[in-house]
Amino acid sequence: MNPCEIMYQFSNAKIYGDAEGICRITGEYSTGLPFEDWVKDTFTDWAYLRPGTIISNEALFCFEEKSEILQALTGRDKPQKFRTYSHIVVDDHWYPLTKAQKPEIYDLIIN
Repeated sequence: MNPCEIMYQFSNAKIYGDAEGICRITGEYSTGLPFEDWVKDTFTDWAYLRPGTIISNEALFCFEEKSEILQALTGRDKPQKFRTYSHIVVDDHWYPLTKAQKPEIYDLIIN
C-alpha cells in the first residue's frame, strides 16, 4: 500500500475530485483531479512521477497546504501544511511530528 493510501484512512474519505484514472503519485487506479489541472508551473519533481492522468484523492490529502485534520492533531492555532511534518503511522495511530521531536520519531521507528 502506498503511504498516501495509508494516510488517507485518516481523512474521513475527503473527496477532492471524481476524475478516474491512474494517479501520477501512487501509480494506482483511483479518483481525484486531472493532474494537469492540479500541477503548478513551479513543479520540478517530474522524474519521480508515475505514468497516469490524475492526482488521486489519496495523494491530494497528503499534499494539503491547509489541513484542519492536521491542525487538530497538532493542537496548532491554524490549519497546517503536510510537508512541515514527518508522518508516522503505528497501530492505526497517526503521529505528525516536527524536527524538534526527533527523539519521539526515533522511538516510534525503533519500537
